[in-house]
Amino acid sequence: MLEFLADPESQIYIAALKPECRVICYCGTGGRSALAAKTLLDMGFRETASLAGGYAAWKSGR
Repeated sequence: MLEFLADPESQIYIAALKPECRVICYCGTGGRSALAAKTLLDMGFRETASLAGGYAAWKSGR
């Protein structure tokens, strides 16, 4: 669904998702967010990152 949410031509586009804005993706363990960040980069987003280790690593302080 990410591709549709980030595409201005989509009916479910989220206007806050702009290619010129910084986007930090995160998920539980970091795998899905890494793929999401790569997808956004492929779509032309310039500043996209994934939280290494995901929410679990962030919460534990790793």
